[in-house]
Amino acid sequence: MLSDARARRFLAFLLLLLAGLQAAAQERRQYNIVLIMADDAGVETIATYGGNSHATPEINRLAAEGVRFDNAHSQPLCTPSRVKIMTGQHNYRNYERFAYLRPEVTTFGHALQAAGYRTLIAGKWQLALATDEPGIYRGLLPEDAGFDEHFVGWPDPDRANTSDYVYWWPSIRDDADQVGYDEDVFSPDLYNRRILEFIEAHRTGPFFVYYPMLLPHVPFVPTPDAPRSDSAQDRFAAMVAYMDKLVGSVRARVAELGIAEQTVIIFTADNGTDSSLVNRYRGAPLPGGKGSTLQRGTHVPFIAWGGPALQGRSNADLIDFTDVFPTLLELAAVEDTGRYTLDGHSLVPKFRGEAGFQRDAIFIHYDPKWGPPGQRYRYAGSRYVFDTDWKLYSDGRFYDIRWDPEETRAISTSGGLRPSARQAFERLRAVIGQHPNSPNWGEQSVDGADRGP
Repeated sequence: MLSDARARRFLAFLLLLLAGLQAAAQERRQYNIVLIMADDAGVETIATYGGNSHATPEINRLAAEGVRFDNAHSQPLCTPSRVKIMTGQHNYRNYERFAYLRPEVTTFGHALQAAGYRTLIAGKWQLALATDEPGIYRGLLPEDAGFDEHFVGWPDPDRANTSDYVYWWPSIRDDADQVGYDEDVFSPDLYNRRILEFIEAHRTGPFFVYYPMLLPHVPFVPTPDAPRSDSAQDRFAAMVAYMDKLVGSVRARVAELGIAEQTVIIFTADNGTDSSLVNRYRGAPLPGGKGSTLQRGTHVPFIAWGGPALQGRSNADLIDFTDVFPTLLELAAVEDTGRYTLDGHSLVPKFRGEAGFQRDAIFIHYDPKWGPPGQRYRYAGSRYVFDTDWKLYSDGRFYDIRWDPEETRAISTSGGLRPSARQAFERLRAVIGQHPNSPNWGEQSVDGADRGP
């Protein structure tokens, strides 16, 4: 028989072993995942980030109950961001033109599907161009992108009002069926309802929902909650409020089902706010930055709620859209991540309050090719890199963005720079030098130039 002392040591050993096994099991848990991406909503539209124009109580609640990332950046424009977030790669690897993604690419949908997840996309697609023949598309289709189910806005050639941004009288591709709805139907309600039904049906998990919202993208329209709003600014405010309500309904459904500990909700946006709008941010007016390489073109909300995310934390680390794919892989307990070519790093340690990977700077390759082929594009392409204080373009323009966020005056680098500026310049220049050019860089950009906004 064991002595009392040996028995106590053996019991302590067993308890430690059990704790270790429980921790390992926790690490291997496959969390349900809901990735919500608003359309054209910079940080100034969200109250918890310092926005003064919109209350956003539901998104504020996500932040209060989760982790708010204060320095997250997208691409400056929608399709470049969608390609980047879905593939985990910088645009120079796979971005060829606006509203298009090569059919053979690997998306986070494929990866989670392979990990045993049931997958759904509901909302905006924008990755398959229409050809001259009605109803025929080229590019990546939702059914080929790793989604078991899709419910996405889709132009219907048989209807007069066709656009994947339609809010009222929508046309939606419901898996194999093209479904037209009446003019009194508000499409964001349909996407949201499909997502809530999917979450409830697959609550035992694991499931993955990709929710690229239409709201609050143009056209600025009345919502069911504000049918009499007239001006663009008032309608935009109503659309932000409706977006906030729908985000809250997803959180509420997860909580009601009792699966919050097993589910992670990530909320972000694809780029800055529409440039026709002005919102108040930290007490001052701020024009929307969509399409621009200024910080207000890429600085977006990024919040993680549920699962391993600690409550009430904020994080000031630099976060890039390439980080989303590897984050989803870790949440899905995928171990053989080496099969995927990824440019980012998992944020899961940061969800838990750990340091994780520390990025010194964010690199952005931006060549949007937005507009009719063969014509000058509206937005010029640029390559640039920045941290919280400094920003360097590949053509040599250098800015102190703490004091000059609008980039009104470039710092001359030909003369003497003070030591801190020289050190930052050399460090950022080295980051740009790490990235090769893409074969079609600059084609059909404005003047073919590599320059800023």
